[in-house]
Amino acid sequence: MLNKMKFRILSGKKLIFILFIVIMLNLFSAEFIVKDFKEQPNDIELQRNPVRDVNREYAALIKISTDLIPFSFQTNIGVVQTEKKVGEFWAYVPSGTTYLIFTKQGFNKLRFAVPVTVKSNTVYTMTLGSKGYGMGIADEDLVQITFNLNESDVYISKDNSAPIQKKEKLIVYKVPKGEHKFKFFKQDFNEIIKTWDFQKDESIQITLERGQTTTRMKLPGFIDISSEPAGAEIFIDDQKMGVTPIYIELTAGEHKLTLRKSFYYTYNGTFELAERETKTLPKIDMKPKFGYYEVTSNPSGANFYLDNKLLGKTPVNRKKIESGTHLLKIEYELYHPEEKDFVINDGDDEKFEFDLKPAFGELILNSQPESGADVYIDENLMGTTPFSNKKMPSGNYLIRIEKELWMGAEESITIYDGQKIEKTLLLTRNFAELKVIANNSRIFLDDEYVADNAFSKKLNKGKYRLKATRDKHNTAEREIFITPGNDLEIELKPTPKVGSLSITSNPYESKGAEIHLNDLKQKETTPAVIPLLIGNYNVTIKHPKFLEQTKPVVINENEQIKLDFDLVTYEGSMLS
Repeated sequence: MLNKMKFRILSGKKLIFILFIVIMLNLFSAEFIVKDFKEQPNDIELQRNPVRDVNREYAALIKISTDLIPFSFQTNIGVVQTEKKVGEFWAYVPSGTTYLIFTKQGFNKLRFAVPVTVKSNTVYTMTLGSKGYGMGIADEDLVQITFNLNESDVYISKDNSAPIQKKEKLIVYKVPKGEHKFKFFKQDFNEIIKTWDFQKDESIQITLERGQTTTRMKLPGFIDISSEPAGAEIFIDDQKMGVTPIYIELTAGEHKLTLRKSFYYTYNGTFELAERETKTLPKIDMKPKFGYYEVTSNPSGANFYLDNKLLGKTPVNRKKIESGTHLLKIEYELYHPEEKDFVINDGDDEKFEFDLKPAFGELILNSQPESGADVYIDENLMGTTPFSNKKMPSGNYLIRIEKELWMGAEESITIYDGQKIEKTLLLTRNFAELKVIANNSRIFLDDEYVADNAFSKKLNKGKYRLKATRDKHNTAEREIFITPGNDLEIELKPTPKVGSLSITSNPYESKGAEIHLNDLKQKETTPAVIPLLIGNYNVTIKHPKFLEQTKPVVINENEQIKLDFDLVTYEGSMLS
């Protein structure tokens, strides 16, 4: 019997312990909050992209705006399909769905009763937020209200709370969105009581006028507020009063106290201060709302984004991060970006390692039978063959090579991640080689001087005109047609422009006299007929028994000139 009693006592203790754990888990768990749920009759998403369920019935679409992804989603009659979007979670559900069920680690399960009848092929929107232990109203639901007063030392009461006297003329409140009543009063001034509906941050001018106040002024007291860690923002009755630690003179009465600090849960409490009382509140331990994370990547130096904000480059050494759901994204040029949804619970220490996958391959291009061809990739000139790019972004490209005198080639290619593509493109000959010989002549191609005596060049298909010129010669000309692959060798011979000179000498005994043209002895002797190039000549006749004699002559083309020389002996010249 005693053993049975011990067992029952132990079982009771275990049960109490288990119940305590369950209560604490619920107490420290966050909560899902649905802020709105609306039908969107003008959204045509399902008209463009309808989705059917297993019964071939058209599904409804619920677009959920949230930063709590990932989470598990179900309905009371199942789910057709889901999609993750940027900042949204799309759920396709059967018509007639009445409950949406959300579960997530660290959160209490939410079974949300849909407030409308879910119809097929209809789009709905909802906003899903969260509320955690000690958070009070989430900061995104608070608005900042700034009052600009024309007087100092004014008492202000919000929503019938105990009034607070402020020496400053600029007063800041952080209040939940919605209607709030404020009362402003000061000795010897008329009271101002007014209600506002606040939906956004506002700045309001308050002008007090002299008169009578009906509100009894309570004597103040002093309140001493401190926190661990220090530096928390203090709001008393939603009015900002400073940061901890602080010693404040405050109107007597019951007050709401709120402490806020980055990376810590918001503290909410109340205290009562009697007239002329000096009260020191126990030091408030702020509950940590953060963990730690660090990020490395291969390669390093990648841009890293936290919740869509660029914060720097990897590696990221151990840093503090607020508890909750976050999105980490890593980007590096020529590598595939990676992103990760993750949840930081209080005290977590997470390490993220990203091995980025290349978004490039290697491209090598050659040309035959000649290198040096221009390389175009998607119509952009990138270089000449041989061409290589070890980090060519993956994708589809049109490559083309071109070279003067050759017909180019093009080809479509695909670059795959981490692979090497090597291509050889063939150039087609679009020229013939021309060789021209014209001894002692100037050579012209299409009336442009190109060389003396000999000339060679590769020419494109087409018609050309060759010309060779030489002094005192007729120009040699020829028209040619170049056909690719058919080389040509041409000889041009300018023909001389000539006349003739008939030379005789008298008396008969002078026969055989030497003939000199421009001081050059000729092989012929008198009498003789000598063909000559056109031009001016000095003709000299020399004979050992006669005095030499010179005459000028002009030779024209196809003209025959006769010169007779009457020579005189030495004796005859002396007699004369």
